[in-house]
Amino acid sequence: MSRSNTLLALRITPHDAGGVVAQWSVDGFPLPERVIGERELDISHHVADACRQLLKSPGSGELAEDAVLTAGIELFYQWLAPEWEEIARRLPGGMPVLLAVASQLEKWSLLPWEALRLPDGGVVGLLPRWSVQRRPAGMRHLNTCRATLPGPLRILFTNCAPTGFAAPDTGMERAAFAKATPNLQARVGDTAQAAKLAGTIHQWQPHVVHLSGIPLIRGTHGFFAFEEEDGQPDVLRADEMGRALFHQSGVGLVVVSGRETGHPPPTAAASAVCEGLVASGAVPMALAWPETLSAVESVPFLHKFFEELAASTPVEQALNLARNRIVPATAALGRPGWLLAAMHAKGEHPYLFNKGCLLP
Repeated sequence: MSRSNTLLALRITPHDAGGVVAQWSVDGFPLPERVIGERELDISHHVADACRQLLKSPGSGELAEDAVLTAGIELFYQWLAPEWEEIARRLPGGMPVLLAVASQLEKWSLLPWEALRLPDGGVVGLLPRWSVQRRPAGMRHLNTCRATLPGPLRILFTNCAPTGFAAPDTGMERAAFAKATPNLQARVGDTAQAAKLAGTIHQWQPHVVHLSGIPLIRGTHGFFAFEEEDGQPDVLRADEMGRALFHQSGVGLVVVSGRETGHPPPTAAASAVCEGLVASGAVPMALAWPETLSAVESVPFLHKFFEELAASTPVEQALNLARNRIVPATAALGRPGWLLAAMHAKGEHPYLFNKGCLLP
């Protein structure tokens, strides 16, 4: 059964005099708008950058824990504290809460909202009761998106390594994906060409498509580098991908992962691709995982995530369980890797397939 979530939505728009206008709503009930000035926003940037720096260059476990703790406290203080008493009064006791953030400027949706720490000490990205989504600005808030394809869960993976990029080794990426999906109906696509991949998607009808490769960002648009027949890059903008690969495909979730060897995790690029896919209307949910599959966090995270999805766990709950699975290991590494996962969606997707059709 899908959970009945309370929708706690934050809309962020630019303010004419600088800063931003933040407005919260609880299940559609709007709270008063509030202006957050540039000086206050600089604090949010500072604490977010500290977390991102540890994702690039891990430190000690204590340093990582302190960075996440500081970010969580500051995010609550800057964005939520003035409204919290009214919000807490309107949140039904014990009910799941879906925190949906929509911003006209991507830098605000890229803040590590999963690290936000509540007054009782809970971190929203790790609490079973809470889930976090980024939503395209201007998109109408939906409570749920419904699955259209019968089960069991099918996952299609493809790795793109076009020439001209320091792409991770395709063999290693495929091997890591195989480790993450034992005993599941997981298929490795035999092409990195967008047109041929689209044919495979519409023929096999997977519930999840996992794209591993090189996400890119230019301005505010996300792009993904597929391959031409000769291996040259075929770079598609996210909305073009939506139309060319996923329109009327029934795919419920796209996972976008990968980075160039020797480069930091492309957080902004992967999220821009995911936001563009959702905004295109072609898919309801897209998960950014801006890391290679051979990274130490990837296999245990994806294994738990896909395993829970196959067991018909609601998507956001599966994501929460997957984050919690890797917290101890990433803490020991001095890298808060669980913050890599960022869900972009137009609404909660309780399940990816018809739960009445679990058998082949």
